[in-house]
Amino acid sequence: MDDGSFDDLPLVGWRVLLAFVVSSILALFLVQAFPWFSGWQGAVLALLGVFVGVASEQAASTPKNAPPPQETSAGLASTAAGLAGALWGAASSVSGSSFVAGLIVGLLVIWVCWLVSGTDAPARTKDRIVQCSLFASLGFLLGAGITAVVV
Repeated sequence: MDDGSFDDLPLVGWRVLLAFVVSSILALFLVQAFPWFSGWQGAVLALLGVFVGVASEQAASTPKNAPPPQETSAGLASTAAGLAGALWGAASSVSGSSFVAGLIVGLLVIWVCWLVSGTDAPARTKDRIVQCSLFASLGFLLGAGITAVVV
């Protein structure tokens, strides 16, 4: 009988676990320090650590001489932005103050995307940021509106 039965199980990498723990602690402190953030918003912020950890794990495991990855299509990027906006809108629909806090965070994210892209970014990159920002904003409003009506 082979004793290595757990060798094939996918385990979470230490980067993913560390990013999740740190983002969970920061989300807890954010929700405790600022009462206008809801617990749902804290949960969404805590889960963002998983994405950061997965991206870090992916970057660490990619060889240095690997070819650059293919560019994400505009449709996929817009869909992801719309779904992320809808999730954040649903988490922000608990009260009026959490909606305003969620709106401010969303606008800060869009502003940071503009800053990161730089002033000399190609027009295609700027167009994609505008498109994704519009889809995320629409998703935020729809997510918040539908959740506020249903719940």
